[in-house]
Amino acid sequence: MGWETEEKALVVLVPAGGELTVHFHEPANYIAPDHPDIIRLSRAVASLTGESAPLVAAHGTSDARHFAPVGCPAIEFGPAGGGMGSDDEWVNIDSLDHFCRIMKDFLLNLAA
Repeated sequence: MGWETEEKALVVLVPAGGELTVHFHEPANYIAPDHPDIIRLSRAVASLTGESAPLVAAHGTSDARHFAPVGCPAIEFGPAGGGMGSDDEWVNIDSLDHFCRIMKDFLLNLAA
């Protein structure tokens, strides 16, 4: 959905006489599935787990969006867990080992 379309949708949703203020608008973060770093990371995941890495586009926010404008592609990738950003946030301890081994493989292959 383009910004103009989003703006039109919001105007329709704001009650008559209501006000709407957009404080900031940033484009979505995107990195192509065929980006060399995505391929390296996918290979690292597959070499450890024997499974292909799922590439998922999702709504949300993170600091990753600040990297793209300066030419540094970024993704969100980490250990398994849940409750992100809440008082009940948790991480699966066993997945930390997998995450560290995947990152080690990925980083060692950056120099290759």
